[in-house]
Amino acid sequence: MQLFCLLALPALLQGGGSDFIPDSTPDPVAALPFRKVRTPDGSLFLVLSRPGLPLAHWASFTRMGRRDDPPDLPGLAEACHLSTFFGTFDLGSRDPELEKKALEELDEALERLAAAGNPKERAEAFRAVRRKREAARSFARLDRFRQTLARLPASPPEIGTDLDGSYVRISVPAARVLDLATLMRARRREPVLREVSRLQERIRRRLSALESRDLSPGLRQAILTAIQRHPVRNLAFLPEPEAPPCTRRRALRFFREHQRPERSVTVIVGSFDADAVVRGLYRLFRSPPPGRGPDPAPREPPPAGAHIMRLKTPGPPTLVLAWRVPEGMAAADFDLCRMLLDPIRGFLAPENRIGGFRLTGLRFDPSPIGRRPPSLSILRILPETAEGLPDDFRDRCLERLDSLLDGEEGARVLETLRAEWTRGRRTLSERPAPLALAVAREAALGSWPPPPPSGDPEVMRRVARKLLDPAASTSVFSDPAGER
Repeated sequence: MQLFCLLALPALLQGGGSDFIPDSTPDPVAALPFRKVRTPDGSLFLVLSRPGLPLAHWASFTRMGRRDDPPDLPGLAEACHLSTFFGTFDLGSRDPELEKKALEELDEALERLAAAGNPKERAEAFRAVRRKREAARSFARLDRFRQTLARLPASPPEIGTDLDGSYVRISVPAARVLDLATLMRARRREPVLREVSRLQERIRRRLSALESRDLSPGLRQAILTAIQRHPVRNLAFLPEPEAPPCTRRRALRFFREHQRPERSVTVIVGSFDADAVVRGLYRLFRSPPPGRGPDPAPREPPPAGAHIMRLKTPGPPTLVLAWRVPEGMAAADFDLCRMLLDPIRGFLAPENRIGGFRLTGLRFDPSPIGRRPPSLSILRILPETAEGLPDDFRDRCLERLDSLLDGEEGARVLETLRAEWTRGRRTLSERPAPLALAVAREAALGSWPPPPPSGDPEVMRRVARKLLDPAASTSVFSDPAGER
């Protein structure tokens, strides 16, 4: 249940928030009296004070994820995020001026390595990079920032980066929450990005191995066909295990474009004086950072019709069905519809045949490009035999869904799923640390609070038809005898 709560986070929500979240909604999380605070620098905070242990749980989520990486620098978002915890010049440098000079010389060495032609030049440039990296490291105190956090005392930071963004979660005594805010502000506004080139190289190799395993040829082709203009289609191209290194100069430019107040949400949950915390946040987060956000991505055109393709690939036959998720679809309705269609739950596919497809496996996969729009809904099928077209399969799915939702039985199924969703949200509402991170992600990826799922069978039929719209579908058969 906890896993479902964390996965069922909105990418496509509508509506706005108010200073105080009303408690009339049936969503137990949205019913909590979060205070919505927009500080002078544009940062958004959601603050919830309630009785309990004198702790404050801080969680921030920023739209700086794998899908934002430059095509030639996969893993840069994660590298930048990790690097900020190596501190600032004020908090982590033995000699700021000498370290700045050493870091500039390291960038120059990395640029010479990227431009090196023959193997001898590359070997010499690589040795120079290693020397300059060691020289820069000699001026740094890489553990100073984390040691300062520990002295608050704060819990070890939980940090990570996924397709949609980067997050950090930390717990501190309630009396030290503004001290933590001061450190988090410095991390965002005064980045040094020590070790960022080394981190990006390591992450790129890891992504190359992981995505080679997880992104099948059929899934990659589905992404490239379904997404025509948006840069997120670059996720279909596997990272090269070896590539020119990233300079700190370029990483700083990327970080300053993406780690901005308007792209981040911070949630603070705990037992503290909310008025005092809000006053402190207004005092700390006053002036906006220099620069501006990234240029807007090209708008993805509306789907123009179904695409059906065949690929000749090794391994068992596979059919990948991909649908563009309609923008504006409520996330809770989207997730409830997927639960209805999910064969593992037995609602849709209790047998091993749908239409002309005899199945050995059928499952919904998470979107391979994240939940921010444009996004995809993926159904992966392992057919023993496939007679007919993917549209036949879709029509049979909708027929089964119509049959399922008819009458009292359909209402009971929806009520069961809706009650399950509510129980999961209630459990989440009672756990302050996971709650803070879940709400930060929800609010960063859409508007907050989200609407609860509909219990109306007719609404679910409309959602299913939009979700499985043949005009927004891409079908890719992969099998040893296939031809494109």
